[in-house]
Amino acid sequence: MPVNQQELSILESLVNIRNRLTALKKDRKDYIKSSDVQSIYSQVIKLISKLNDAREDVDLSTATPNRVDTTLDDVIQLLSLFFLTIGKNKESPATYCQLATIRQLLSHLDESGVYTQNDLQPFQNRLSQLSQIINKDREIGKHPDQMTKFLLRRLEDCERIYRNLVTSLSVLDVELVPIHQRLVTIRRQLAAIVSKDNPPQKHEIKPLLEELRKIDSKRQDGKFLGPGGSSVPPGQAILVGLLEECFEIVQDVNARRDDVAIPLKPIFDRLTEIRMQLERLVLTHRWTLRETDLWNYQLSLQEIDKMRIDGKWVDSDGNQPGGQFALLYLLRRCHGLLYRLISSSEPISEELMPISNKLLTVKKCLNEVLKHGNDFTPRDLYPYHLALYQIDNLRKDGKFYSDDGSVPEGQAIVSAHLEECHALIEQMQEGINSSDDDEDDEEEDDDNSEEILEDGLKPAQPFPTHSPVPPSVTLAPPTSTLASLAIRSNDSGSTASNASSSAVPPVNIPSGTTHTTSMDRSESTSTSLDTATASQPDQQ
Repeated sequence: MPVNQQELSILESLVNIRNRLTALKKDRKDYIKSSDVQSIYSQVIKLISKLNDAREDVDLSTATPNRVDTTLDDVIQLLSLFFLTIGKNKESPATYCQLATIRQLLSHLDESGVYTQNDLQPFQNRLSQLSQIINKDREIGKHPDQMTKFLLRRLEDCERIYRNLVTSLSVLDVELVPIHQRLVTIRRQLAAIVSKDNPPQKHEIKPLLEELRKIDSKRQDGKFLGPGGSSVPPGQAILVGLLEECFEIVQDVNARRDDVAIPLKPIFDRLTEIRMQLERLVLTHRWTLRETDLWNYQLSLQEIDKMRIDGKWVDSDGNQPGGQFALLYLLRRCHGLLYRLISSSEPISEELMPISNKLLTVKKCLNEVLKHGNDFTPRDLYPYHLALYQIDNLRKDGKFYSDDGSVPEGQAIVSAHLEECHALIEQMQEGINSSDDDEDDEEEDDDNSEEILEDGLKPAQPFPTHSPVPPSVTLAPPTSTLASLAIRSNDSGSTASNASSSAVPPVNIPSGTTHTTSMDRSESTSTSLDTATASQPDQQ
């Protein structure tokens, strides 16, 4: 559908908004502010209203999308990633990028026909969750009707493709389901082998080929029979088509005809690079990923997907070069990784993510110490006390605030992590106190200990659990390697970790004050005896 005069001004405004969002996405100096996202969101809502008024007499179900539709789709998809970045995962706009990725994956499954009911179940669960978010916002009127209707159309589109996939599997008899699942697994293994940078080896293909032959031997007159061989269960076409496709892939691999041809080599290299980057983000996304960074990968995959003609990539002469199967596998693998990253986003603002990561690391270290159950001293707990003290200092009235005075999303989650860490330290502190009590009972029978106590010297006291480190005391650095992980682990991974922690101001210890934190019991006794001797010259 061409762009008419009424929509030209809308298109120009959408292009400007997309440029603004792109520039805001590239700015890594500051955190993305919720107020900036909400301001742009309000402008997009106004443009959608204008577009609906301009198309009031147009049947949208039969109309062909034009440049205004594609630009609007880009803007809302990028805006949806911004909602994920600021931690508003449970609001309707944040669902659009997930719906777009789910639709792409379902379309590829429908095209390939290689899927099982187990593959479809996660999509059903996710679509149900997204539907609840959209309908809930619609009931309370949290977002304008223009946005809600726009999201519901995309949701219905995904549900329609999902129902078609389920219907195609419904003709498969229950008795044939195990064979179907095994054939799908074999085909995916073949796809993984073919998509490797190095040429496939025969020893990788041989076990799969033997298994395919065993499955093929179960057929009689080209059909799989039921128990006892007396019936022909429905769903034969699905199994036979999948089995023949697996044999064709093996044949192509053995004949080395499925190597990526030279015209498709740039696309293969680009998809391989995207897959490696996405796989790396899957491992490190908690520390390095800003959700808006996924926009570049989405654009690249969309461009590569649009190069296909009737589902195939062609060269300049219109021919279909070899290597189509490997490229399709890589494209679908990248879409799957992209969906995994989007769906794993947590409802925590970018500003609070470094604090959340630090608390999770502290909690993990504390659990490991408790798990091994080794003897530890108050000095071993000092790094954890310091880490929690720094985070506690960032709160005002029990909340974390942004530089502009706003309250970022994710307060409840971060506070829960903080309380769990305090509870673990209390549990460890109780173990230290009980061990100190046992040692004090044993030392009551020791004459030397009695003399020391008579001279007014006290044994080392444990570090208090919830009391903050006094600002007038500078403690020695920790010596425990395991405990020091609580401070060091997250500092290098987060893009904005400097904004998430504040250092404790060191001040000199007042004269005449002793502070023994981790001195060993024997060292404490020896030092106390020397001090007692040195302080009694007149008595001798």
